[in-house]
Amino acid sequence: AGMGQRAKMSSAAVLCAAFIFLGVLGACAQEADETVAWDRVDAQLIKKAKAQSAGRMSPEIYQNLGLSYFRQEMFDRAFLYFNAAVQADPRLYWSWYYLGLLNLEAAESYFRKAIEVNKRFAPAYYWLGRYYMKKDKASEAIKIFEAYLRVAPASPNEEERIPEVQRLLESLGSV
Repeated sequence: AGMGQRAKMSSAAVLCAAFIFLGVLGACAQEADETVAWDRVDAQLIKKAKAQSAGRMSPEIYQNLGLSYFRQEMFDRAFLYFNAAVQADPRLYWSWYYLGLLNLEAAESYFRKAIEVNKRFAPAYYWLGRYYMKKDKASEAIKIFEAYLRVAPASPNEEERIPEVQRLLESLGSV
């Protein structure tokens, strides 16, 4: 469904929207055979979130909406919410990271911002190194991958990437 498309919302569609917010949409999206008015859904979710958080909108709610949309491969909507999250709180390094993934042609600034906010955030180093490789910037890629190898051992879920980065460094003529 495009961002500007509108249609009636059944109770099933409202339920699906709630699942998006919770990050568990799963097969619900494939089963819904109607176009959802996503702007209205988002407004209702944000209104409910504000009501539950003493009337203020937490930047993490924007980040969670972005992540939920990212998981559903609704990348335009995810980009909007990750951007809103970092506008509200520039320290949300996961949002900077996902903005980089969603905009790989201009990813450098997003990944660098994620690293600036959290110097121990290994995924941003990995993808920034890959970005430099794609742009044929070997010396920059080497520096970033070496930094990645310094922070990755203490990072969860990075054990599979470490040998890959070691191989990439060898292919770039480092080591």
